Amino acid sequence: MSESKQSAHLPWVEKHRPKTLDEVSGQEGVVKLLKETVKNKNVPHMLLYGPPGTGKTTSILALAKELYGKEYRNRVLEMNASDERGIGVVRDKIRNFASGAVTTGVPFKLIILDEADSMTREAQSALRRIIEKYTNVTRFCLICNYVSKIIEPLLSRCAMFKFKPLPIESLKLRLDSICDKESIKVSQEAKDEVMRISRGDLRRCITLLQCASQFSENEEVKPEEVIEISGMVPKDVVENLWKAWSSGSFDEAQREVESIIKEGHSAPMLLSQLGRDLLEDSGEYTNDKKRRMFMTLADSEKALVDGADEQLQLLKVVSVFYEILS
Repeated sequence: MSESKQSAHLPWVEKHRPKTLDEVSGQEGVVKLLKETVKNKNVPHMLLYGPPGTGKTTSILALAKELYGKEYRNRVLEMNASDERGIGVVRDKIRNFASGAVTTGVPFKLIILDEADSMTREAQSALRRIIEKYTNVTRFCLICNYVSKIIEPLLSRCAMFKFKPLPIESLKLRLDSICDKESIKVSQEAKDEVMRISRGDLRRCITLLQCASQFSENEEVKPEEVIEISGMVPKDVVENLWKAWSSGSFDEAQREVESIIKEGHSAPMLLSQLGRDLLEDSGEYTNDKKRRMFMTLADSEKALVDGADEQLQLLKVVSVFYEILS
């Protein structure tokens, strides 16, 4: 199968993944530093951290391909640490690759550990010893969302690069480029909805765009279709809930919750949207009221993660908000 035919069936996230550091969007400061390491061939151990979909994996893969060229496949070991996170993998697979000698070209190999924050503490401790032992011939790049889950001995051995959520301008440029390449029609309102939902996550942004384009069946993509396939609770549903408990009618708020559950909306998603509405509040609620509401949302979200009933947790939020706002 030709390369063009293969790419036609790829997810757009992979199809339009940047191939070079110059193509990486919205991370100018980090990209500048990474380009310097390629230019000088002086790569330290690295830790790339930040929210999902901000270009961490894409950036290090682009760096590796620019650094090694045709030798990329022989010099780079890429692993997803969330799948292979035990101490046995570190002692066997990683150690075997790290210990191999380098005879020509760039004087070191590169091991990329994606989702390193999923590794057990024992595996991270073993990795620290391997990094110390094979520094002369191997560099390590750890990628994670939560830097707090990486042990201090690893942090102290790595140059840290922070990736931030992409700004609206970068998301818009990439969306417009993909729409042109894929020859799809997307209304500006739909693009705005995609960017709002994605919150700086370019991977989610592109995935939503692809799903919405397929959902629209060759017609112009509308914002309603974006909301439908994203799993977000429609704005009018959230607004009705706010109006219900702000009006002082607990019965009305309870009916809204029952309607939300019957329509199959996600309770965690609803809690997230309520929290976002509170953050964007323009002064309607006092700081003390917002503090109490945030604590309630946090408690219910934790309960849902632990397996609590969605309807009961939403009713709890309704009852507490009703008490706070009445």
